Amino acid sequence: MQGVGAGCGTSVSRATLRDVFSDRRLAKAMSWVSVCFAGALGFAPFVGGQIARIAS
Repeated sequence: MQGVGAGCGTSVSRATLRDVFSDRRLAKAMSWVSVCFAGALGFAPFVGGQIARIAS
């Protein structure tokens, strides 16, 4: 289930961008989404570690 949820988030965000933007604006919007996804992947372990530290 976790994999399905993760896959849906990426697909839905790209489909939504494709519906809303066109041409150059689409490329810029997808770039921003990719930067946010990459930042989240780098930041998530830190946040999870802090939550685990505080909770225990």
